[in-house]
Amino acid sequence: MKKQKPAKKANWDRPYKVIFSNPDIVKDLIISHYNSDWVADVDFSTLEKLPAEHTGDELDETRDDVIWQVNFKDTKLYIVLLIEFQSRSEKYMAARMLSYIGNLYLDLVRTKKVKGSTRLPPIFPIVIYNGKTPWKAAQSFRKLVNCPYKSLEKYIPDAFYEVFDEQEALKSIADPQNLIDLLVKLEFCNNPQEMKSLIAMLCSLAGASDSFDHLLRGFVLLIRRALIRSGSNSGNTDETNWDEISAPQEVNNMLETTMKIWADNFLAQGMEKGMEKGIEKVALKMLAKGKSFEEIAEATDLTIDQIKAVASKDKFCEPAAPYKTARKRKNAT
Repeated sequence: MKKQKPAKKANWDRPYKVIFSNPDIVKDLIISHYNSDWVADVDFSTLEKLPAEHTGDELDETRDDVIWQVNFKDTKLYIVLLIEFQSRSEKYMAARMLSYIGNLYLDLVRTKKVKGSTRLPPIFPIVIYNGKTPWKAAQSFRKLVNCPYKSLEKYIPDAFYEVFDEQEALKSIADPQNLIDLLVKLEFCNNPQEMKSLIAMLCSLAGASDSFDHLLRGFVLLIRRALIRSGSNSGNTDETNWDEISAPQEVNNMLETTMKIWADNFLAQGMEKGMEKGIEKVALKMLAKGKSFEEIAEATDLTIDQIKAVASKDKFCEPAAPYKTARKRKNAT
């Protein structure tokens, strides 16, 4: 029997597939985070989204992708966005990316987009990653290969990809200045009042976009996910038809309802402090068992920095050493 794909993937990836199908956010991503010398020669007004039929089933099972074509000097530039929603970095992503790019080049040749003596166009690959732990996987394919002889190194492809790590990007975003900043802030937002402010910024920044309605729909789906993650019941049990929300005022009305739900929950159950203390206890128990920060982050909703703060509060900072041993030493002194 053929193994079915998990239903959860489509729910989590859908907002990103919609959002990164908008040319304005792709432009903001490149200019804000990868503004190298070549970016000045990109004609962003010619951005054209392409169908991703060349990727192969083995990639489609684990991630979504968006491909853009844009005019670049006297040729084309292809921007490949792979949306990676695993909780930690993919060790062999460089190998997967090499295969992906190779398939894209072969597809360009097969469809005769590259003719005669024309050389192949450049490809700019980016992994969009929102995992809890920092991306640590090799970004160069060569670093994955064990080559004992220098004479063999020339046969190893020197493929490289970029990573847009949202947790890292969040650290440098105080006030959102563009659509990609808003995406990152909304991804990790758990406060309805802040969400309302971010939605107002979205309407201001994206209102001039020809595809504003489509972009807003993607952000609405992202907000729904943020609400579910933060514990709001409105993402699951109220009567809001999320697929029909298409105007900023409808989003604001939804958030007003959400704030009332959250206020009731916090008053009735002390949810906010209770959840925080409960998660900290779990983190401390895992530290006691010698678990690493990465393992704790994967098992909880805490970031690495938050886990370090919890460890520091309890005078414990070395996850590699047994926690109880550390406490005994402290008591002995």
